[in-house]
Amino acid sequence: MIDNYVFVSPKSTTKFLMNELLEEKAHVIEYPLDVPLPSFQAENLRNLIAIAGNDPAIAISQRINQYHGHVEKTHYPVEAMFNKVEQYYALKNIAEQYVFEDTKVIFNKSALLKTLKSSHDLLVIRPEESRSNGTALLYQPDDTQLPDEEIDRLFQYSSRLIIHKYHRGNSFFINGIVKDKKFFLTDAWQCFILRTALRLLLTSVINLDYFSGVVKKLLDDVSLICSRLGIVNSPLHIEFIETDNGELKIIKLIPRLATEPLPTLCRLLGIPGQLVTFKEFLKGDFMETESNKASHYVADYSFVVPKMSRLLKMPYWPDIESLPSFYRIYEKPQIGQLMQKTICGSTYGATVLLKNKDKKALLIDIEKCQQINAHGFFMLENERFTEFL
Repeated sequence: MIDNYVFVSPKSTTKFLMNELLEEKAHVIEYPLDVPLPSFQAENLRNLIAIAGNDPAIAISQRINQYHGHVEKTHYPVEAMFNKVEQYYALKNIAEQYVFEDTKVIFNKSALLKTLKSSHDLLVIRPEESRSNGTALLYQPDDTQLPDEEIDRLFQYSSRLIIHKYHRGNSFFINGIVKDKKFFLTDAWQCFILRTALRLLLTSVINLDYFSGVVKKLLDDVSLICSRLGIVNSPLHIEFIETDNGELKIIKLIPRLATEPLPTLCRLLGIPGQLVTFKEFLKGDFMETESNKASHYVADYSFVVPKMSRLLKMPYWPDIESLPSFYRIYEKPQIGQLMQKTICGSTYGATVLLKNKDKKALLIDIEKCQQINAHGFFMLENERFTEFL
Protein backbone atom coordinates (compact mmCIF):
# COMPACT_ATOMS: atom_id res chain seq x y z
CA MET A 1 0.00 0.00 0.00
CA ILE A 2 1.14 3.53 -0.78
CA ASP A 3 0.65 5.55 2.42
CA ASN A 4 1.66 8.96 1.12
CA TYR A 5 1.07 10.84 -2.11
CA VAL A 6 2.89 13.97 -3.26
CA PHE A 7 1.14 16.12 -5.83
CA VAL A 8 3.74 18.17 -7.74
CA SER A 9 2.21 21.07 -9.64
CA PRO A 10 1.82 24.85 -9.52
CA LYS A 11 -1.41 24.77 -11.53
CA SER A 12 -4.91 24.91 -10.05
CA THR A 13 -6.31 23.33 -13.22
CA THR A 14 -4.99 19.95 -12.08
CA LYS A 15 -6.30 20.19 -8.51
CA PHE A 16 -9.08 17.74 -9.36
CA LEU A 17 -6.48 14.96 -9.30
CA MET A 18 -5.45 15.84 -5.77
CA ASN A 19 -9.06 16.19 -4.67
CA GLU A 20 -9.92 12.77 -6.06
CA LEU A 21 -7.20 11.23 -3.91
CA LEU A 22 -8.20 13.22 -0.85
CA GLU A 23 -11.57 11.49 -1.12
CA GLU A 24 -9.67 8.25 -0.50
CA LYS A 25 -8.10 9.83 2.60
CA ALA A 26 -4.63 9.45 1.13
CA HIS A 27 -1.89 11.53 2.76
CA VAL A 28 -1.60 14.21 0.09
CA ILE A 29 1.09 16.87 0.09
CA GLU A 30 1.18 19.58 -2.55
CA TYR A 31 4.76 20.32 -3.58
CA PRO A 32 5.24 23.65 -5.42
CA LEU A 33 7.83 23.85 -8.17
CA ASP A 34 9.58 26.86 -6.67
CA VAL A 35 10.70 24.93 -3.57
CA PRO A 36 14.20 23.42 -3.89
CA LEU A 37 14.05 19.64 -3.85
CA PRO A 38 16.53 19.15 -0.95
CA SER A 39 14.21 21.10 1.36
CA PHE A 40 11.47 18.53 0.86
CA GLN A 41 11.90 15.85 3.51
CA ALA A 42 10.70 12.94 1.37
CA GLU A 43 12.98 10.58 3.27
CA ASN A 44 10.83 11.06 6.38
CA LEU A 45 7.76 9.61 4.66
CA ARG A 46 7.27 5.90 4.09
CA ASN A 47 5.72 4.33 1.00
CA LEU A 48 5.61 7.59 -0.88
CA ILE A 49 4.74 8.17 -4.54
CA ALA A 50 4.93 11.54 -6.30
CA ILE A 51 2.77 12.40 -9.31
CA ALA A 52 3.18 15.49 -11.44
CA GLY A 53 0.36 17.73 -12.55
CA ASN A 54 2.19 18.94 -15.65
CA ASP A 55 5.28 18.17 -17.70
CA PRO A 56 7.97 20.27 -15.97
CA ALA A 57 6.95 18.93 -12.55
CA ILE A 58 7.86 15.42 -13.61
CA ALA A 59 11.60 15.97 -13.12
CA ILE A 60 10.94 16.75 -9.45
CA SER A 61 8.34 14.04 -8.90
CA GLN A 62 10.48 11.33 -10.49
CA ARG A 63 13.52 12.27 -8.41
CA ILE A 64 11.34 11.86 -5.31
CA ASN A 65 10.18 8.53 -6.69
CA GLN A 66 13.74 7.42 -7.31
CA TYR A 67 14.39 7.68 -3.57
CA HIS A 68 11.43 5.40 -2.87
CA GLY A 69 12.14 2.87 -5.59
CA HIS A 70 9.30 3.72 -7.98
CA VAL A 71 11.88 4.91 -10.51
CA GLU A 72 15.24 3.28 -11.13
CA LYS A 73 18.30 5.26 -12.11
CA THR A 74 19.35 4.58 -15.67
CA HIS A 75 21.78 6.26 -18.05
CA TYR A 76 18.79 8.21 -19.42
CA PRO A 77 17.97 11.44 -17.54
CA VAL A 78 14.60 11.77 -15.80
CA GLU A 79 13.90 14.51 -18.37
CA ALA A 80 13.47 11.71 -20.95
CA MET A 81 10.11 11.08 -19.27
CA PHE A 82 8.66 14.40 -20.45
CA ASN A 83 11.17 16.43 -22.49
CA LYS A 84 10.54 15.74 -26.18
CA VAL A 85 14.20 16.10 -27.21
CA GLU A 86 15.54 13.86 -24.44
CA GLN A 87 12.76 11.37 -25.09
CA TYR A 88 13.58 11.34 -28.79
CA TYR A 89 17.21 10.50 -27.99
CA ALA A 90 16.14 7.77 -25.55
CA LEU A 91 13.55 6.17 -27.84
CA LYS A 92 15.99 6.20 -30.73
CA ASN A 93 18.18 3.88 -28.65
CA ILE A 94 15.45 1.82 -26.98
CA ALA A 95 12.88 1.38 -29.77
CA GLU A 96 13.95 3.25 -32.89
CA GLN A 97 10.90 2.11 -34.86
CA TYR A 98 8.72 4.49 -32.81
CA VAL A 99 10.49 7.74 -33.78
CA PHE A 100 10.17 9.65 -37.03
CA GLU A 101 13.21 8.83 -39.16
CA ASP A 102 13.50 12.39 -40.47
CA THR A 103 13.48 14.03 -37.01
CA LYS A 104 15.88 16.91 -36.45
CA VAL A 105 16.78 18.71 -33.23
CA ILE A 106 16.92 22.49 -33.59
CA PHE A 107 19.04 24.42 -31.07
CA ASN A 108 18.20 28.08 -31.75
CA LYS A 109 16.07 30.50 -33.74
CA SER A 110 18.59 30.99 -36.56
CA ALA A 111 18.85 27.23 -37.11
CA LEU A 112 15.04 27.02 -37.21
CA LEU A 113 14.74 29.78 -39.81
CA LYS A 114 17.48 28.19 -41.92
CA THR A 115 15.75 24.79 -41.81
CA LEU A 116 12.38 26.28 -42.76
CA LYS A 117 13.87 28.26 -45.63
CA SER A 118 15.44 25.15 -47.17
CA SER A 119 12.43 22.87 -46.70
CA HIS A 120 10.04 21.79 -49.46
CA ASP A 121 7.87 19.70 -47.13
CA LEU A 122 5.02 20.37 -44.73
CA LEU A 123 6.75 20.34 -41.32
CA VAL A 124 5.68 19.79 -37.71
CA ILE A 125 7.58 21.79 -35.07
CA ARG A 126 7.36 20.90 -31.38
CA PRO A 127 9.05 22.65 -28.42
CA GLU A 128 10.91 20.31 -26.07
CA GLU A 129 8.69 21.59 -23.22
CA SER A 130 5.30 23.07 -24.07
CA ARG A 131 3.90 23.80 -20.58
CA SER A 132 0.46 24.26 -22.17
CA ASN A 133 1.56 27.38 -24.03
CA GLY A 134 0.75 26.05 -27.48
CA THR A 135 0.50 22.88 -29.47
CA ALA A 136 2.78 21.79 -32.30
CA LEU A 137 3.11 24.23 -35.16
CA LEU A 138 2.73 23.49 -38.85
CA TYR A 139 4.99 25.08 -41.42
CA GLN A 140 3.97 25.01 -45.06
CA PRO A 141 6.79 25.43 -47.60
CA ASP A 142 5.00 28.25 -49.41
CA ASP A 143 4.92 30.32 -46.20
CA THR A 144 7.50 33.10 -46.12
CA GLN A 145 7.99 32.75 -42.36
CA LEU A 146 6.25 31.89 -39.13
CA PRO A 147 4.80 34.84 -37.22
CA ASP A 148 7.31 36.23 -34.73
CA GLU A 149 4.98 35.66 -31.79
CA GLU A 150 4.71 31.97 -32.66
CA ILE A 151 8.48 31.58 -32.87
CA ASP A 152 8.83 33.34 -29.52
CA ARG A 153 6.26 30.97 -28.02
CA LEU A 154 8.22 27.95 -29.27
CA PHE A 155 11.28 29.15 -27.37
CA GLN A 156 9.40 30.48 -24.33
CA TYR A 157 10.28 27.48 -22.15
CA SER A 158 12.54 25.58 -24.53
CA SER A 159 16.04 26.02 -25.92
CA ARG A 160 15.57 23.13 -28.36
CA LEU A 161 12.88 22.07 -30.82
CA ILE A 162 11.88 18.82 -32.50
CA ILE A 163 11.08 19.13 -36.20
CA HIS A 164 9.98 16.48 -38.71
CA LYS A 165 7.87 16.07 -41.83
CA TYR A 166 4.11 15.93 -41.42
CA HIS A 167 2.97 12.31 -41.67
CA ARG A 168 -0.69 11.61 -42.37
CA GLY A 169 -2.38 9.11 -40.12
CA ASN A 170 -4.66 8.57 -37.11
CA SER A 171 -3.84 9.78 -33.60
CA PHE A 172 -4.41 7.87 -30.35
CA PHE A 173 -4.12 8.14 -26.56
CA ILE A 174 -3.63 5.19 -24.24
CA ASN A 175 -3.57 5.35 -20.44
CA GLY A 176 -2.64 2.84 -17.81
CA ILE A 177 -0.61 1.92 -14.76
CA VAL A 178 2.94 0.64 -14.57
CA LYS A 179 3.26 -1.83 -11.69
CA ASP A 180 6.58 -3.49 -11.03
CA LYS A 181 7.77 -2.44 -14.51
CA LYS A 182 4.77 -4.03 -16.27
CA PHE A 183 2.24 -1.82 -18.09
CA PHE A 184 -1.49 -2.44 -17.57
CA LEU A 185 -3.86 -0.72 -19.99
CA THR A 186 -6.87 1.05 -18.45
CA ASP A 187 -8.39 3.09 -21.32
CA ALA A 188 -7.69 3.84 -24.98
CA TRP A 189 -8.90 6.62 -27.29
CA GLN A 190 -8.83 7.59 -30.92
CA CYS A 191 -8.22 11.31 -31.46
CA PHE A 192 -9.71 13.70 -34.00
CA ILE A 193 -7.63 16.61 -35.19
CA LEU A 194 -8.64 19.88 -36.82
CA ARG A 195 -5.90 21.22 -39.04
CA THR A 196 -5.59 24.99 -39.12
CA ALA A 197 -3.19 27.24 -40.97
CA LEU A 198 -0.63 26.94 -38.17
CA ARG A 199 -1.69 24.10 -35.88
CA LEU A 200 -3.02 20.59 -35.45
CA LEU A 201 -5.68 21.00 -32.75
CA LEU A 202 -7.17 18.06 -30.88
CA THR A 203 -10.95 18.47 -30.92
CA SER A 204 -12.31 15.07 -29.90
CA VAL A 205 -11.56 11.59 -28.57
CA ILE A 206 -13.68 8.44 -28.82
CA ASN A 207 -13.12 5.29 -26.79
CA LEU A 208 -11.47 2.32 -28.44
CA ASP A 209 -12.21 -1.30 -27.65
CA TYR A 210 -9.98 -2.52 -24.82
CA PHE A 211 -7.70 -4.53 -27.11
CA SER A 212 -8.17 -2.95 -30.53
CA GLY A 213 -5.60 -3.87 -33.16
CA VAL A 214 -3.68 -0.60 -33.14
CA VAL A 215 -3.38 -0.65 -29.34
CA LYS A 216 -2.16 -4.24 -29.24
CA LYS A 217 0.57 -3.37 -31.73
CA LEU A 218 2.04 -0.87 -29.28
CA LEU A 219 1.39 -2.70 -26.00
CA ASP A 220 3.99 -5.36 -26.72
CA ASP A 221 6.77 -2.79 -26.32
CA VAL A 222 5.43 -0.36 -23.69
CA SER A 223 6.67 -2.38 -20.70
CA LEU A 224 10.12 -2.67 -22.29
CA ILE A 225 10.31 1.07 -22.91
CA CYS A 226 9.19 1.85 -19.34
CA SER A 227 11.74 -0.54 -17.91
CA ARG A 228 14.56 0.96 -19.95
CA LEU A 229 13.55 4.47 -18.85
CA GLY A 230 13.51 3.30 -15.23
CA ILE A 231 9.73 3.52 -14.61
CA VAL A 232 8.82 0.91 -11.98
CA ASN A 233 5.50 2.11 -10.48
CA SER A 234 3.55 4.98 -12.02
CA PRO A 235 0.52 6.03 -14.04
CA LEU A 236 1.39 6.35 -17.73
CA HIS A 237 -0.06 8.38 -20.60
CA ILE A 238 1.03 7.79 -24.21
CA GLU A 239 0.19 9.76 -27.35
CA PHE A 240 1.00 8.14 -30.69
CA ILE A 241 -0.05 8.02 -34.32
CA GLU A 242 -0.51 5.23 -36.84
CA THR A 243 0.70 6.61 -40.16
CA ASP A 244 -1.07 5.87 -43.43
CA ASN A 245 1.56 3.20 -44.16
CA GLY A 246 0.81 1.40 -40.87
CA GLU A 247 3.80 2.54 -38.80
CA LEU A 248 3.36 3.53 -35.15
CA LYS A 249 5.18 6.64 -33.94
CA ILE A 250 5.21 7.83 -30.33
CA ILE A 251 4.54 11.55 -29.92
CA LYS A 252 4.78 11.57 -26.13
CA LEU A 253 5.16 8.98 -23.36
CA ILE A 254 4.78 10.53 -19.94
CA PRO A 255 4.41 9.11 -16.39
CA ARG A 256 1.38 11.05 -15.22
CA LEU A 257 -2.38 10.83 -14.85
CA ALA A 258 -4.40 11.83 -17.89
CA THR A 259 -6.36 15.02 -17.34
CA GLU A 260 -9.97 15.94 -17.90
CA PRO A 261 -12.21 15.18 -19.66
CA LEU A 262 -10.83 11.62 -19.88
CA PRO A 263 -11.75 10.68 -16.26
CA THR A 264 -15.27 12.02 -16.89
CA LEU A 265 -15.56 10.02 -20.12
CA CYS A 266 -14.45 6.86 -18.29
CA ARG A 267 -17.19 7.40 -15.70
CA LEU A 268 -19.68 7.91 -18.53
CA LEU A 269 -18.55 4.61 -20.02
CA GLY A 270 -18.89 2.86 -16.67
CA ILE A 271 -15.26 1.69 -16.67
CA PRO A 272 -12.65 2.31 -13.95
CA GLY A 273 -10.23 4.12 -16.22
CA GLN A 274 -6.78 5.26 -15.19
CA LEU A 275 -7.70 7.51 -12.25
CA VAL A 276 -9.85 4.97 -10.42
CA THR A 277 -7.30 2.23 -11.13
CA PHE A 278 -4.56 4.44 -9.73
CA LYS A 279 -6.58 4.91 -6.54
CA GLU A 280 -6.78 1.13 -6.25
CA PHE A 281 -3.03 0.93 -6.82
CA LEU A 282 -2.41 3.40 -3.97
CA LYS A 283 -4.57 1.35 -1.62
CA GLY A 284 -2.94 -1.91 -2.65
CA ASP A 285 -6.16 -3.20 -4.24
CA PHE A 286 -5.01 -3.06 -7.86
CA MET A 287 -5.66 -6.15 -9.98
CA GLU A 288 -5.29 -6.59 -13.73
CA THR A 289 -8.67 -6.67 -15.43
CA GLU A 290 -10.12 -6.92 -18.90
CA SER A 291 -13.51 -5.53 -17.87
CA ASN A 292 -12.95 -2.25 -19.64
CA LYS A 293 -14.86 -3.25 -22.77
CA ALA A 294 -17.82 -0.87 -22.78
CA SER A 295 -21.28 -1.52 -24.25
CA HIS A 296 -21.41 1.91 -25.89
CA TYR A 297 -19.19 4.72 -27.15
CA VAL A 298 -18.53 8.17 -25.76
CA ALA A 299 -16.65 11.22 -27.01
CA ASP A 300 -16.00 14.79 -26.14
CA TYR A 301 -15.99 17.55 -28.71
CA SER A 302 -14.32 20.95 -28.26
CA PHE A 303 -14.84 24.06 -30.36
CA VAL A 304 -11.90 26.32 -31.06
CA VAL A 305 -11.53 30.10 -30.97
CA PRO A 306 -9.51 31.70 -33.82
CA LYS A 307 -8.49 34.87 -31.98
CA MET A 308 -8.86 36.71 -28.71
CA SER A 309 -12.13 38.60 -28.93
CA ARG A 310 -15.50 39.05 -27.26
CA LEU A 311 -18.20 36.47 -27.96
CA LEU A 312 -21.26 37.81 -29.78
CA LYS A 313 -23.16 34.66 -30.72
CA MET A 314 -22.99 30.86 -31.13
CA PRO A 315 -25.36 30.35 -34.09
CA TYR A 316 -24.72 26.60 -34.38
CA TRP A 317 -25.35 25.70 -30.75
CA PRO A 318 -28.92 24.40 -31.47
CA ASP A 319 -27.48 22.17 -34.22
CA ILE A 320 -25.04 20.62 -31.74
CA GLU A 321 -27.70 19.98 -29.10
CA SER A 322 -29.92 18.33 -31.73
CA LEU A 323 -27.28 15.75 -32.72
CA PRO A 324 -28.46 12.16 -32.05
CA SER A 325 -25.35 11.55 -29.93
CA PHE A 326 -25.53 14.75 -27.86
CA TYR A 327 -25.35 13.87 -24.15
CA ARG A 328 -24.66 17.04 -22.17
CA ILE A 329 -22.77 20.32 -22.04
CA TYR A 330 -19.32 20.07 -20.47
CA GLU A 331 -18.30 23.71 -20.84
CA LYS A 332 -20.17 26.61 -22.42
CA PRO A 333 -19.12 30.29 -22.53
CA GLN A 334 -21.40 33.24 -21.85
CA ILE A 335 -22.37 35.75 -24.53
CA GLY A 336 -20.21 38.82 -24.06
CA GLN A 337 -17.36 36.82 -22.56
CA LEU A 338 -13.79 37.62 -23.63
CA MET A 339 -12.55 34.50 -25.42
CA GLN A 340 -8.94 33.36 -25.54
CA LYS A 341 -7.44 32.15 -28.81
CA THR A 342 -7.20 28.35 -28.90
CA ILE A 343 -3.57 27.27 -28.94
CA CYS A 344 -3.68 24.28 -26.57
CA GLY A 345 -5.92 22.01 -24.53
CA SER A 346 -6.73 24.65 -21.93
CA THR A 347 -8.00 27.33 -24.34
CA TYR A 348 -10.99 25.69 -26.04
CA GLY A 349 -14.09 27.83 -26.31
CA ALA A 350 -16.76 25.21 -25.57
CA THR A 351 -16.99 21.45 -25.05
CA VAL A 352 -19.84 18.94 -25.22
CA LEU A 353 -20.05 15.25 -24.37
CA LEU A 354 -21.45 12.73 -26.87
CA LYS A 355 -22.71 9.19 -26.29
CA ASN A 356 -24.14 6.50 -28.57
CA LYS A 357 -24.40 2.71 -28.70
CA ASP A 358 -23.78 2.91 -32.45
CA LYS A 359 -20.15 3.82 -33.14
CA LYS A 360 -20.87 4.77 -36.76
CA ALA A 361 -23.60 7.18 -35.68
CA LEU A 362 -21.25 8.79 -33.16
CA LEU A 363 -18.51 9.14 -35.79
CA ILE A 364 -21.01 10.84 -38.12
CA ASP A 365 -21.85 13.35 -35.38
CA ILE A 366 -18.16 14.01 -34.68
CA GLU A 367 -17.64 14.72 -38.39
CA LYS A 368 -20.58 17.16 -38.35
CA CYS A 369 -18.94 18.94 -35.42
CA GLN A 370 -15.65 19.04 -37.31
CA GLN A 371 -17.32 20.66 -40.30
CA ILE A 372 -19.02 23.30 -38.15
CA ASN A 373 -15.76 23.91 -36.28
CA ALA A 374 -13.82 24.41 -39.50
CA HIS A 375 -16.46 26.82 -40.80
CA GLY A 376 -16.51 28.80 -37.57
CA PHE A 377 -18.51 27.97 -34.44
CA PHE A 378 -18.20 31.33 -32.68
CA MET A 379 -19.28 34.74 -33.92
CA LEU A 380 -16.81 37.19 -32.43
CA GLU A 381 -16.45 40.96 -32.42
CA ASN A 382 -14.99 42.54 -35.58
CA GLU A 383 -14.90 39.45 -37.80
CA ARG A 384 -16.06 35.91 -38.37
CA PHE A 385 -13.90 32.84 -38.21
CA THR A 386 -11.31 32.90 -41.03
CA GLU A 387 -8.19 31.04 -39.91
CA PHE A 388 -9.14 27.42 -40.53
CA LEU A 389 -8.60 25.58 -43.78
